[in-house]
Amino acid sequence: MAHTDYEQMKDQIQKRINQEPSIADPSRISVRAEKVGGLFNRHPVVILEGTISNETEGQRAAEVARAVLGNSDAVEIENRLVVPLV
Repeated sequence: MAHTDYEQMKDQIQKRINQEPSIADPSRISVRAEKVGGLFNRHPVVILEGTISNETEGQRAAEVARAVLGNSDAVEIENRLVVPLV
């Protein structure tokens, strides 16, 4: 996957998250797409970072990312979204 492919993937996921009505404040969620792993074992990863109101929002954001990727197992999704302690 070329760098532009990762940018497109990231942009598509971010756009869909921003449009998701079940996420109260999607502007607090950021998306990164990159390759990780060793020299011969590199694989694409989408990383969701930021703060959310509840765990359901985090699950929904990951579902949105998976839907954009076509439910492909070729790309790993790391859900690093957190619910802040109040």
